This record gives sequence, structure tokens and C-alpha cells, in this order.
Amino acid sequence: MIGRAIALALVLAPAIATADPATDRAALTQLDAAYQATAKLSGPARTNQACSDAAKLSAAGSAFSHDTAPAGAPVDDQAWSSAAGGLGGSLDNLAKVCKAPDRKLALLGGKFKTADQVVQELDDDVRQVLNSARPRTLTPALVTARAAIAAMLASSKAICTQQPKLAKALADCPKPPPGVAAAAWKEPFQLVKNIAGDLKASACGAHRAADEQIGSALQELHDNFYKLVLLVPPR
Repeated sequence: MIGRAIALALVLAPAIATADPATDRAALTQLDAAYQATAKLSGPARTNQACSDAAKLSAAGSAFSHDTAPAGAPVDDQAWSSAAGGLGGSLDNLAKVCKAPDRKLALLGGKFKTADQVVQELDDDVRQVLNSARPRTLTPALVTARAAIAAMLASSKAICTQQPKLAKALADCPKPPPGVAAAAWKEPFQLVKNIAGDLKASACGAHRAADEQIGSALQELHDNFYKLVLLVPPR
């Protein structure tokens, strides 16, 4: 099954905490609070603060599920796991680089990342997790498109049966939702629409493409659709 192949292909962080709607929101609030001391700084001062708080940030970053999106989040579990997994990797790198005498993280091929670079990646990942968790009011068309993509991911047979629903939903989306600038919406939306068209052609046309190609196109559709969703301002 294509859906199963996609799930197995994802590189996700292991579950840190079991999903619990009653505590995950509070844990994310604690992560936000724990990171504020670092977020408000820049340059070497920010790196020093992050290293000083490495243990605290690691604890805060593992206090919520990395596999299941928090209740009310606009993203699905797959998108959430990708964001949370990125954060987990950045926190691991932070712990390593802060312990290194030269504050450099060794990479393959003799390359390395500086502590400043690691902290910048951490900053991006913290923001991505917190942004992915913030509830949003999606338009009916986006809700319909989200359901169609979820069905496609769950079963390869649905890739073609859900095409009319997805196409209709996307046809209703050229105009950006309230609060989103037209210039910011236009290109990401067109990309999603183009990928959806390519997926239909490769999976439902007269000459069906290989499963790997279809699975790759579906994953690309999923990832770019949720980038579009996150353009909608949080409530």
C-alpha cells in the first residue's frame, strides 16, 4: 500500500511522551516559556543562553507527544511528527555542541556546524512546532482538501476516488483566506494545485506511474498543503 510505504519512509523522532490532550497544550506553553530567554537575544549571547538552558529545553521539548498532533492543531499527525522530530534533533545537537570544547558539532566528511548554527536551527524548529500547534479557523474548502488528502494517505485506492473532491476544493481556494496576503498565498497555492494535477496524471491516467513515483507525489502534495494551511493566521 502506498500509504503504508509513505509512513515507513518518513524519518520521525521516537515518541517522547504519550499523547494526552490534557497535558500536551500545557507542555507546549512551557516550551514557549522556557525558550523565551534565548529567543529575545541574538549573536553569541543567544548561543550562550541556549547552552545554559540546554537541559531545561530538552526536558520541555520531550514533555509532549512527538507522534500525535495536539488537540485543535491544524496539521495532521504526519506533519506534526516531522516538526516535532526536527525539534528533537535540534535539541540533541544543542546538547552535543554545547559540551564540545570548541563548540563545534562534527559532521560527516570532516564538516561541522558551529554552536551558532545549531542554535539558529533550534530557533527555527521551536517556532515551527509552536506555529504548527496553534489552532486556526480553516475555510470549508481547506477542510475538504485536508480530508481528501488524509483519505489518499490512508489508502492508495482513494488517490483516484478522492480526486473530484480535492479538485473542487482547490478550485475554491485561489482567493486567500481572511488575514492572508494575496502575494503570500498565490505561489504556495499554485504549487499545491500543480502537484495535485501531477498526482492525478501519474496515478489515474492511462499510463499509471510506478508506486514510488506516485507515493513521492502524494507526500509532496501533503507537505506543501500543510505549508499552505500554516499561512492561515492563528486564532
